[in-house]
Amino acid sequence: MTLSALLLLDDGGLWSPPTICMVLGAILLAAGIFGGGIKVKELEIPQLTLVSRILAAAFGVALVSYGLYTTSQKVGPVSNSELKPFACSAAESLKSAKTDEDTSILFINETDKPVKGFWIDFDGNKKEYFNLGPKDQGNDHLKQKTYEGHPWLIEDEQGHCLAAFVATAQDTVARIVEK
Repeated sequence: MTLSALLLLDDGGLWSPPTICMVLGAILLAAGIFGGGIKVKELEIPQLTLVSRILAAAFGVALVSYGLYTTSQKVGPVSNSELKPFACSAAESLKSAKTDEDTSILFINETDKPVKGFWIDFDGNKKEYFNLGPKDQGNDHLKQKTYEGHPWLIEDEQGHCLAAFVATAQDTVARIVEK
């Protein structure tokens, strides 16, 4: 995987933007505290002047704080209970499984546009179930009761697919993001 691919990966995983900010902040903070003169493989931080050390430490603290703040602002858990979206191309073949295992999905719209949520029934037909407003509008999230193995399709107002999710046995979070 290339460095640019890692930097663009924003699924809340290992290389999310808040994590990158915290790692870079920690490096700058260490350079500020220890004064540079550090060499790890290809990364070399030269010996720094006092002004450079103060600036590096200040920027390091700022980046770590920003990373922590951004992570703490997410609604719902940030653990393995988050659903990974399926590609929209896979949604065409999805059908609800016949199960009795009830669960729920907390849908969170993190886009700047309203979205629609559709349940995919047992025959593969989509049934509109809910609308979510743009992020930070108060109506940008909804806890939907469902069953394990039931797929959900998210579309924008023009009917373009943004993501598909399939409910698991545990209560989960589904984040809707821009493509």
